[in-house]
Amino acid sequence: MRRLLHPLAVVLGLAACTGIAAAAVMSAEELAPYLQPQTLVDVGGHKINLYCSGQGSPTVVLDAGEAETMYTWRRVQPAVAKFTRVCSYDRASMGFSTDGPLPRDASAMVTDLHTALQRAHIAPPYVLVGHSIAGLYAPLFADRYPQEVAGMVLVDPSFPNQKQALQAASPTMKRMEALGNSASTACYQAALHGTLGIDHGSEANAPCGFPPNAATTLKAACDKNGAAWCQLQNLVYSRLVRPGFWQALGSEDEASDATDSAELLKEQRNYGAMPLTVLTAANDTDESAPIPPAEMREVQRVWSAGHERIAHLSSAGTHSVVAKSGHFIQLERPAVVTAAIENVVNAAKH
Repeated sequence: MRRLLHPLAVVLGLAACTGIAAAAVMSAEELAPYLQPQTLVDVGGHKINLYCSGQGSPTVVLDAGEAETMYTWRRVQPAVAKFTRVCSYDRASMGFSTDGPLPRDASAMVTDLHTALQRAHIAPPYVLVGHSIAGLYAPLFADRYPQEVAGMVLVDPSFPNQKQALQAASPTMKRMEALGNSASTACYQAALHGTLGIDHGSEANAPCGFPPNAATTLKAACDKNGAAWCQLQNLVYSRLVRPGFWQALGSEDEASDATDSAELLKEQRNYGAMPLTVLTAANDTDESAPIPPAEMREVQRVWSAGHERIAHLSSAGTHSVVAKSGHFIQLERPAVVTAAIENVVNAAKH
């Protein structure tokens, strides 16, 4: 649900996603792959950062949600690497990947990924794993390259025309989206004029990830969590000051509302008996959601129904609601996501 339900909410959560709780269970060695580029693959004028581990076939390809990087898979990739090869990557303008041409729509994402896999000599078959907005990209990849995709796992994925469906279910969400759109534009302008940064924490910059006392908060967290975590956190903040990040994020979000849905529905096909698992967050852990309970129940119903439709594209498709999870199931219930991937990998082999 795009973390309640706009990419700016994701950005505001970036510090939490890279933060104190995660640092407590991650060593400097475990953080190392996320502190520098791994393999930068030229895909035609810009470069995609690719990180592969493990051995075996099919290769699992992990695609992050909106505004996220490969770091979102930190609790899943090491586990998957124990039973097959697995690759995560940063989409253009995210993480260590360089800026790509606009628009950043689903077609551009699929072309980038396919080219990166080819040029990095990572041969099919693939099991595609997409979280959130990547739930639009993985199916389009499978539609365009059916002989290369052996299965899919979609983690609380976006689906075609979801914005209209969700806003019809919740007037509150519609107002939140409108506010988020204007804030996203403001963040881009602030980045363009150099008024974002850890030393520019303010109420005005809070929607861009730099709230008041940002520098003080970061210093205290660095003192607690160590040098590797601090380096990672500074990398997150350095990305938030880049105009290219905000431009790509805005383009990606705008495309998801109309262009991506049209592309996906135009090319959508039945997947036969291809292994396909769709996981839906129960959203039963956060009682502070700004959406009224009655609206939230209707939103959850619409969200789950959209996922059920995706699962029905394969005769082997399954759909499960994951208890005790919010939108980031891969972080909150990583064992569930890992098990789903292993089941699809095993089914694809046989």
